[in-house]
Amino acid sequence: MGGKYIIASLAGTFAIAYAVDHLIADKKIFGGTTPKTVSSKEWWEETDQKFIVKQVYRQKVSEAKQ
Repeated sequence: MGGKYIIASLAGTFAIAYAVDHLIADKKIFGGTTPKTVSSKEWWEETDQKFIVKQVYRQKVSEAKQ
């Protein structure tokens, strides 16, 4: 009996949270701009490259310990 109210409340909460997030983050109702690091493809590629280098280094260190 009470389950339907809980499910409905959760669904309503998620709908409200999504709407508020969309208004604030995507529509920028309080102003502001998107940072360059988010919109720059070059930045993403360089960051990914750094993570790949760290991952390879960790694998080599792990192999050397064994």
